[in-house]
This record gives sequence, structure tokens and C-alpha cells, in this order.
Amino acid sequence: MKTILMLSGFVILTLASSAQSNNPYDQRGIDYVSSLKIITDDYKSGKATSFSQESLDYYSKTIPLHTTVNTDLVAAVVKTVKGSRFNLVDLINNSSASDFVKNKLLELYHNSQSLKSKEFQDYLVSAVENVKGTRAADTDKEIVLTNMSIAYNSARSNQCEINGIPADSGDCAIVGALGGFVVGLGICGFWCGVGGAVIGAVVFGLC
Repeated sequence: MKTILMLSGFVILTLASSAQSNNPYDQRGIDYVSSLKIITDDYKSGKATSFSQESLDYYSKTIPLHTTVNTDLVAAVVKTVKGSRFNLVDLINNSSASDFVKNKLLELYHNSQSLKSKEFQDYLVSAVENVKGTRAADTDKEIVLTNMSIAYNSARSNQCEINGIPADSGDCAIVGALGGFVVGLGICGFWCGVGGAVIGAVVFGLC
């Protein structure tokens, strides 16, 4: 199927110089922000106007972040994240992820909404150590740590908007990305989750 999305009203994320050095997947968060900026710039300039399979194939070769995305995944993320009944807590709780992943993603989400940017980053540094020290499966740790890296690097944006209204970076950084990740993870696994995070952030109205 062919899914067309017209995107507008973007605010570009700027990549901060310091990294979350204790997160082994920090580069994914850095690449996530860079990839989102590339897509945003293209849509703002009119270079890109849709998420057809052709454009998805192009971005898979252009952006630094490794993802798996097709138009069916895009449609599923858009339908979920932009739906009138979108509720991230319910989405996570009803997903097929392990209890460990669900609990950590919910904790990540709630802290992103209640903490200011610097406090949120401090929490993430501590939370990474906690995750690394658990006996959870390595695949589950990778899911959680990747989302923490995305959140950490996204929270370092200088500006953030939801539907044109200024918001705390935590609000912007996590909702669309987490929602898209969970949708993608359920459809076709981890790399679809990463791709879903990008799409989720775009269609939620942030970059």
C-alpha cells in the first residue's frame, strides 16, 4: 500500500556535543537525532513530500540510523500515534514485550513527563546503570537501553513543539518515539521498532 504523509510545522533538534557515555547504545541516539534532522530538513525544503516506498528506500540509504521500515509499518504507526484514542501507557501495557521491557519503558515515559530536561538526563544516566546490572535478557536490555539513548539525545534539543505549542523537551522527546517503537517492535521486531520510533516522532509533530 502507498501511504502519503504531508508534514509541516517542524522544529529541528540540535545534536548536543556531550554523549551518554555509560550507555553502550548511545550512538543510536545520536544517529536517531541526526536522521530525524535530515528528514525534517527535506520536508521543510520541499525536497520530500511523502512516505512512499520509494522515499523510504531512499532514506534507508541516506540516514545514519539503521532501521527497517515499509509503508505498512508507517501506516500502522500513523494510525496509532495520531489516533484520537492514543494512550501510550495502554499501548505499552498491551504490547507483547516482556514485563521487564514494559516496566522500564513506562518508567522512562513517566519520568520524561515529570522531570525537567537536566533532571531527566540525570535520571537516564542512573537508569542505564540499573538496567546494565539486571539479569534481564540481553535482547530486552538492548530494547530499553536503545530507547534511553533516543530519549537522552532527544532531550538535549534546544527547542521543542507539539502542534506548534512550546513544550518541555521531555514531552516532545518521548511520546511519539516510544509509541512508534512499540508499534514497530510488535509488527516485525527490534529494527522495525527503531524505524517506528523515527516515524512516530515525525507524525507526532516533533523533531
